[in-house]
Amino acid sequence: MKQTAIVKEVVGDSAILLVKRQTMCDGCHKESGCGGCSQVIEVTVKNTLSAKVGDSVTIETPGATVIGVAALVFLLPLLLAFAAYGISTLLTDNTLYRTLAALITPALAYAVIAFTVRKSKKTLTVEMVDIHS
Repeated sequence: MKQTAIVKEVVGDSAILLVKRQTMCDGCHKESGCGGCSQVIEVTVKNTLSAKVGDSVTIETPGATVIGVAALVFLLPLLLAFAAYGISTLLTDNTLYRTLAALITPALAYAVIAFTVRKSKKTLTVEMVDIHS
């Protein structure tokens, strides 16, 4: 996945980039009607292109990494919710318990994912691939 970013600051051999969140707004015609299009995040990357403050650069994250993260964050909790509902169906006839199992399980999955990501030293690989004059 490629995106355009602006170099905010250069620190040693790294650059702090400002990246406009595009994925939230792809296909949206309101142009910041919800406020989501105006969100900008900071990303620190290795300054392999010797970019300077104010330069516009193209950054890239491997597509497989993005798909893997999306699957972890969106699909895993959904699949666990269905599994929890199915297992609770075998254990009880009470619809309330089945529903609670299906609702609580994704919440627990998100908590485990968040905890694991925070404890992990691994980050998404983001690289500078082009600089625009």
